[in-house]
Amino acid sequence: MTICIYGTVYNNVNTVEESIKSVFDPSYDIVIVDNYSKDGTWEKLQELKKDYNLTLLRLKSSRGKGRAYALEHCPENSITAYFDLDTYYNENFHKVIKSGLKELLILGPMMSYIQSKDQILKIGNWKNLNYGEDIEFLSRQKISITFPLIIGENQEIKAKNLYIERERRYTKLWRIRLLKNVINIYRSLNIQFKDLVLMYPYTKKYILILMLLDVIARIKGKYKNANVNNYVYFFKKAINTVVDPTQYLNVNTRDTQISISKNIYDYLRSYNAIDDSLIGKYILLV
Repeated sequence: MTICIYGTVYNNVNTVEESIKSVFDPSYDIVIVDNYSKDGTWEKLQELKKDYNLTLLRLKSSRGKGRAYALEHCPENSITAYFDLDTYYNENFHKVIKSGLKELLILGPMMSYIQSKDQILKIGNWKNLNYGEDIEFLSRQKISITFPLIIGENQEIKAKNLYIERERRYTKLWRIRLLKNVINIYRSLNIQFKDLVLMYPYTKKYILILMLLDVIARIKGKYKNANVNNYVYFFKKAINTVVDPTQYLNVNTRDTQISISKNIYDYLRSYNAIDDSLIGKYILLV
């Protein structure tokens, strides 16, 4: 069984080495696409290439387009999993990948999807999106089993405002990038401004801007993958296939959890997309 771990990166020079070390296994292929980083990330990757069996590529791309390009360069018939290069991964990540299970979603603070390359490409590769690309992608893929499981931790989790700090790292024009990300959220999740306000109530004070960005998203085109919006559809698929990972793997029960904010939980509950019985068992409201 050939295993390929793939991801995309931009301006992560301070995190790439530890992230790669955490996912490395001599038997894995690791494919990374760099979006022409300007902070020394590419040079750091070149240093690490030999010791960590890396296939390194460069492409001017969004997160989604970069992941699509990386996946295309995974070996044929390989079992694949995507990863983020600002995250430390733990042993649970490796246990899942080596389990032989496919069509498997890992849903926790960090997500990944285990599936053969050819089956993913039959359904459709990642879209050219920079935010919400994972939900759009996963809402189309076949999910037969979902593990509520902690597989890692974002290396910048202690930042006061993680989202803002990330965007500042990417560009000096981070405010414009934030607006573009909102458009991407509308397109990838196939939601409207009213959905965004329900999920993130603090955005209500920007309602006029949100309405304008929603219009732009409609013009650019939203991805409709189900009768309900993609976000709800994805969670319905995930929750309906949740199983206890300890029945399949030697993992600690303390790691079997899904973190969801109360606002997101209430939003999903309004669509009957989530089961109250999972609170405390697998779902941690944060």
